[in-house]
Amino acid sequence: MVQSTDFISSHHERRAGTGVLLMLALVWNVRIAHAQRCPYYPTCTAVFGSVALPALSTDAATGVIRAEEKSPDGLFIDEIIGLSYNRSWNPATGFARDDPSQPTTWMGLESYWNGDMELNVDLAPANSGGFVRPLGFDAAYNGSITQLEVGGPPYASGAAGVMLQGGAGQLPSLLTIRDQPSRSSYTNMLDMQRADGTDSFVWRAGSIPRLNFALQNNFNATGFGNFGVMKFAGEWDYGEPVVDFESVGLSAVLLRSLPVTGDSFSRFRLLANGTAEWGPGNATVDTDLYRSAVSTIRTDGNLVVGGNLAVIGQKAALVTTASYGEREVYAVESPGEWFEDFGSSKLEDTSKAIRLDPVFRETISTDRQYHVFLTPNGRCTLYVSRKRPGYFTVKRLSPERECAFDYRIVAKRRGYEDVRLARFAQ
Repeated sequence: MVQSTDFISSHHERRAGTGVLLMLALVWNVRIAHAQRCPYYPTCTAVFGSVALPALSTDAATGVIRAEEKSPDGLFIDEIIGLSYNRSWNPATGFARDDPSQPTTWMGLESYWNGDMELNVDLAPANSGGFVRPLGFDAAYNGSITQLEVGGPPYASGAAGVMLQGGAGQLPSLLTIRDQPSRSSYTNMLDMQRADGTDSFVWRAGSIPRLNFALQNNFNATGFGNFGVMKFAGEWDYGEPVVDFESVGLSAVLLRSLPVTGDSFSRFRLLANGTAEWGPGNATVDTDLYRSAVSTIRTDGNLVVGGNLAVIGQKAALVTTASYGEREVYAVESPGEWFEDFGSSKLEDTSKAIRLDPVFRETISTDRQYHVFLTPNGRCTLYVSRKRPGYFTVKRLSPERECAFDYRIVAKRRGYEDVRLARFAQ
């Protein structure tokens, strides 16, 4: 025996597993250990205090396994040491279960020749050939990989889990949370809790991710249901923005919506320059709303107002002229709701019935009094002798047999017959 203040490996000094063995020994005996130096052969057992590290050929009776495996290229040896129940290893057959009818547990530390290492917990149920890995950690000295897995793949396909990973050789995502398809959509995958146990933020499980934010203390994000991808609730009066994007460029898309399965184009887009755009979902956007000048909102599409439209300033149509540019043309206003129609005809006898346009007739109230204005286009005198819901009759006083004329009909809009200078309700 050689007494030393340093732990001594059961392997010769060139082996990469030296530090691994010594670290495990410290778990059982924190005192300075007296170690036995072993030559390299399979039957040698190193003793650290009261703990015996077994030889390469071992069984599960000791609960401690020391093993060696070839590296992936087959040129080097990887060192493995671990604690086990119902698991053994030997150079000829590798790992094996001593009693297949019993479950197996294993916590192993594996050191690779190229500077990588793994620390894994593996579990296997009784009468099963496979195992799951609820906890795994692996890293490399050169920073190419650092990964922590809690549940999930690769040993439990489809299971939920969390992966924290980094390094130059890894996937771009630093933190990955894996959903489980069979979970209830009302299960929280991730939540942030307040001191009273209510949730201020939750990510709901299911095939579609759902994020709920409770911005007020008396709201619980878990109780917001399961009907949206993202939901904000509560008041926010502290000055910070609920959603904010900076330095993304004027043409960047801040928000877009494809609400129907099969939509190949967005039905709504909000751009960083403030433009809002709409489309049918099966073609590019065709309607927009944007700021075109100081205090001016403009759309290059059509605008339909389903309710009332009240304008304090002017109402004008913009007309482009050949010589004078774009000019404003204004509508004639009235104290009531009036519709009007125009036409021309010719009187070839003493009277003539002028029928109202059937489409125009359905927009007005012909059971109320309507107005007819006649303009003769010649030396004749005309008057309206009769008004009926579907027509009016024109007669002449002068002796001329033929008389061309124009007429204008003004009637109350149907449904708004009694509106007159109504008071504006703000």
